[in-house]
Amino acid sequence: MVPAQKVRELLTLMARKPDDAVTLALGRDMCQRLGSGALMTGQIVQLGTTYVLTVAAESCATGDEIGREQAQAAGKDDVLHALGTALSSMRGRLGESLPSIHAHDKPLAEATTSSLGALKSFSLGDRERGRGNDPGSVPFYEAAIRQDPDFALAYARLGTVYSNTGEDAKALDAYKEAYRRRERASEREQFYIDAHYFTSVEANLARASQMYELWRQAYPHDYVPVHNLGTIYLEAGEPERALQAFRDAIALNPRNPLSRGAAAALLMALGRFAEARRTAETQLADLGESAPPRLTLYTLDYLEGNRADMAEQARHLHGTPSDLERAATDLGIAAYEGRFAALDAAMPSFLQQAETQGRVGYGRSRLADLLLVRALAGFTRDTRARAKEVLSSKPSDDSTLGSPLRWRSPATRRAPAR
Repeated sequence: MVPAQKVRELLTLMARKPDDAVTLALGRDMCQRLGSGALMTGQIVQLGTTYVLTVAAESCATGDEIGREQAQAAGKDDVLHALGTALSSMRGRLGESLPSIHAHDKPLAEATTSSLGALKSFSLGDRERGRGNDPGSVPFYEAAIRQDPDFALAYARLGTVYSNTGEDAKALDAYKEAYRRRERASEREQFYIDAHYFTSVEANLARASQMYELWRQAYPHDYVPVHNLGTIYLEAGEPERALQAFRDAIALNPRNPLSRGAAAALLMALGRFAEARRTAETQLADLGESAPPRLTLYTLDYLEGNRADMAEQARHLHGTPSDLERAATDLGIAAYEGRFAALDAAMPSFLQQAETQGRVGYGRSRLADLLLVRALAGFTRDTRARAKEVLSSKPSDDSTLGSPLRWRSPATRRAPAR
């Protein structure tokens, strides 16, 4: 199986847009370039209210047909079930052993979703994430859940996006909903759901690490468990081990933006500015425009006194959802420099921007961080009054200000993989 990111990379090398549809002729060309064994094709034809599905495989080397299966669906809601039936038969034709098929043959409707609409929305969400746009993926995952309220993986993916964008309370709720529905997922997705649940909901890093290790052993070519082990090492205070995990994940999938972004941010946090800059700039050159490397470069430019370059990074981030993280970095800079009057003046606008984006939790988290900084700077009486005011107005289920917090640059927030 060729990962979607590899497909986008091949399309770019073939002088096409990375989101171009893979036609049959293009698929044959790509198959030969990859040196793959077979090309899978599919077709669906509507006959009245019935749908006829055809799945076929042909040799990449000769173009000869290896196998073909057909299935019928009585209606649109039965299409995924029919597709699963055809694929199970095709796996045997392609040489998979019967014990393996039986062990990994959960019907599609049980392993993912029975709703074509939900599957499409989920795929669109993953596409946005693949472009490095976590905030932009939220509406698609939310739509998938509306279309199928039992779509376990959609809840889990939404939890990851909320976590990455600072909406921690929402992330916990989503992970809990995913865990309740974990039987509605394939083996790989169950690893994903369990590991995130143990990390975020139970805060059991040892159990989460165990799940990622099992996932890595079962799927040795999958970069996701390797990357997420890196985030656990980071949480456990082992930055060098985390950096190696991110680099291992990059080796497994060089087109993976999350690990490259995490490595750049961690190098910056370790004070290895030159390496961090090279990593972020290489990511932009190799993978195209995205917010995480821009945020890292924005912070690096500040640390190195390059105000003109900061303005250039801000120009790229302007108008994107990640401009909120850039604004949060500015608040952190004001606090670091002791410009508390400027910080107080900028905070209302920042909170309004967070509310406009539907990221109230993220705004409150940054407010909590900065109130803590004010207290540490000696403004205890004024800060106490402000904290009480915020606590009295916050929703009852918002625990943002209920525990000690530490300031973390948006560029170095833990960012679980897909």
